[in-house]
Amino acid sequence: QGLPRPVTAITVRHWDFPELSSAAEKEKRRRGYFAGLEETAVRIFQTWGGTILLFPQSRGPGVFENDRPASLKLYHALKSRIPPGRLAWVDFPDVVSPQAIQRLCARADLLLATRFHSAILALLGGTPVLSLNYQPKSSGMMRMLGLERYAVDIAEVRPEVLGPLADEILEQGSRFRPTILERVGRMRETAEALLR
Repeated sequence: QGLPRPVTAITVRHWDFPELSSAAEKEKRRRGYFAGLEETAVRIFQTWGGTILLFPQSRGPGVFENDRPASLKLYHALKSRIPPGRLAWVDFPDVVSPQAIQRLCARADLLLATRFHSAILALLGGTPVLSLNYQPKSSGMMRMLGLERYAVDIAEVRPEVLGPLADEILEQGSRFRPTILERVGRMRETAEALLR
């Protein structure tokens, strides 16, 4: 409640970069992803102020699908770089409704979404998303909505890539929401017509 705006929410996940065969290369790519998210969050805060908000969207099943460790790793890295009161952590119980996550996303001005379903829930409420794609489903969804400009491959998560896109979204403020809601509404109508 009452977080200084703009609110930039972030979902993080552990990803194994299966296209790489070398364990060392996988680890290097993972470190790059986390460092890119950290530096992007700091850049957004330095440019726009407001609040950086992290939440683990998925909590299992299993270690690979549990976002808490990855999210906490980023949160603790940012604690020394973003002042108290401007860095927020929201943890849901193990069982949580999609509506609760959607309500949280709706309070944000921007979501940096590694998790595909966090992007969907944000877009349903009109919240602008920078989709950090680890599988084709994420970029495909953004393309279907005509928002492919805001889809970035997980290997390209760097402040010089994400920062200008975040600036572009945050400069528009709430003016971007009606566009997103209109496009999501059209997609819903198409899906419902196909189902009928």
